[in-house]
Amino acid sequence: MKIYLSPSSQKENIYATGNTNEAIQCAKISKYCYDFLKKNGFNVINGKNNLSLSQKVKESNHLLADLHVCIHTNATVNHNTTGGTQILINKLDGERLKVATEIFKELSPLTIGDSAEKISAKPEFYEIKNTNAICVYIEVEFHDTKKGSDFIIKNQKKIGEAIAKGICNYYGVPYKTYCVSCECGINSKRAQAVVEYCEKIGCKRIKMSTK
Repeated sequence: MKIYLSPSSQKENIYATGNTNEAIQCAKISKYCYDFLKKNGFNVINGKNNLSLSQKVKESNHLLADLHVCIHTNATVNHNTTGGTQILINKLDGERLKVATEIFKELSPLTIGDSAEKISAKPEFYEIKNTNAICVYIEVEFHDTKKGSDFIIKNQKKIGEAIAKGICNYYGVPYKTYCVSCECGINSKRAQAVVEYCEKIGCKRIKMSTK
């Protein structure tokens, strides 16, 4: 399966903390997601966030992506909501709903808000409307509150991994954990074996991708 990751390019969307913006943070989340998906055997394209929406759609369609994943963070007019995860799709049916649900099940428990969490139809959104692949448009969490902003900045890796896990679940691929400094991928149910293997080969950076 070919996955196209489309991180936000919205530099104008400033975070409440950290002197950063949506484009910077989503690029980091997307890179983590890319790494985890690659480790689990997927053919992944990490779209550049300096491309326009039309350029991303054109590239995704040209590369015959099976799944197009938009990675964004959210905001409200009054900047007073830390509402959790939202995933937007074309229609609330079929395979698009299945993959959105699997990602939501992994990402929603991780994010800190819940008042605005939902999967909803937004067929008018450009990437959702114009990609040939199934498109899921992820709004990770709200970045315009201190609580939400701090959470995103501190949890880029966990967010990227949650998205990757959801995609693995949808495609029926057993998720693998691994030491970040070597290629010892193994099913997450045997994570301790990975640590033991890394110790055996002398890996100095035993950092598991999952608990």
